[in-house]
Amino acid sequence: MTHDKGLWHAVMTKPGVIPMIASGIFYEGPRPPKNTRTSGRGMRYYDVEANWPRIRRHIKKPMTQIIMVENFNLFTWGRWRRRFKFGEVPSPHGDDWQDQIDRKGRRPAFWKYTKMGACHWLVNFNLELARLAEPDRKWRILTSPNHSTVWDGELLLFDLNFLAMGVSPKECFEMANKRGTELMPGETHPVGRAEHYKKEMTWRNKRRRKKSK
Repeated sequence: MTHDKGLWHAVMTKPGVIPMIASGIFYEGPRPPKNTRTSGRGMRYYDVEANWPRIRRHIKKPMTQIIMVENFNLFTWGRWRRRFKFGEVPSPHGDDWQDQIDRKGRRPAFWKYTKMGACHWLVNFNLELARLAEPDRKWRILTSPNHSTVWDGELLLFDLNFLAMGVSPKECFEMANKRGTELMPGETHPVGRAEHYKKEMTWRNKRRRKKSK
């Protein structure tokens, strides 16, 4: 099966249209009311390691690859002027945060699809995997300036990044929910190019100086 990338770009940028990626349906309608849940108590992560065989078979699918490559390329090109290409995985790009994790034994296979600081550029990829692995759940993106994650609307999160980094499900939900936006089930999160690392360093230094005064 092949995909017309020109058509994909046109669909993704058409005003008022929400791409329902896994089903190929396009939804036009109002956004859901903001959820009233404020606490992440009781939240848990989808067991990625136990269900990895089910997830892995969907990663090489053309649409999944398009989503990952087009989104993550906006991160790598914006940050370091590096192209992210088909056949690559996110983890080798930039600092290897995985060396800082205190974990004995072999690294889980899904760690290859994580990158510190890139949650907004990987959340559509996570959404696609969640929808394909567990199609009966109403997976949707929950996004804020601090974090973007995938949520089933109940107590389950699908988040390769924070799961790998050891962030608790409670903190994951609350970071994405505070001052956040809940998208429609299946709706993708539009992302732009990441800031160049030099600009980000300048911004962080200015913020530190401002706080120290």
